[in-house]
Amino acid sequence: MNSDLELQKNNLLDRLSSLYAEDQISLEEYEQWTEQVTALQTLGDLQGVQRNMPGLPSLARGNQAMEVYQGSPSQTSVAIFSGTSVAGRFHAAQSHQAIAVFGGVDIDLRQAVIPPEGMTIHVVAVFGGVDVIIPEDVNLEISGIGIFGGFSGKRHRAHNPDAPTVRIDGIALFGGMDVKVR
Repeated sequence: MNSDLELQKNNLLDRLSSLYAEDQISLEEYEQWTEQVTALQTLGDLQGVQRNMPGLPSLARGNQAMEVYQGSPSQTSVAIFSGTSVAGRFHAAQSHQAIAVFGGVDIDLRQAVIPPEGMTIHVVAVFGGVDVIIPEDVNLEISGIGIFGGFSGKRHRAHNPDAPTVRIDGIALFGGMDVKVR
């Protein structure tokens, strides 16, 4: 059995345990779902079972494998007279602070697993810049201010009504924030 399947099954079993501990599912439901998950043999089977589980929103986007969100509540990216970037396959935090002072922060969420309840990126750009790239299959809300700088990007709505929302707010003082949907 492949390790990706085992990892996904373990993540799903952990989520079921959390749902049971939070009294969101009964003992009978917990036992039923646990038995089904342990018996799974393929990622396709896992995806089918996960779609029908209570309290487990579908996180599949495009051709990506379905994953149970395992991210942290917050993350910080700081660039002072330098640059930093966050990109690739990772679990995005629910709250991300991006601080650029005479430097630049790049955040690329195209391959990221975004929390089902969405995420907020708080931007502070002082004589620096923050660039954010989001995938087309998420919603985007922007509210920020540019003082002798710019805060740019357009609100975006995904075709899927259950898509997570990325909110970007903050301030650009003699600096800039730019967001692109790709």
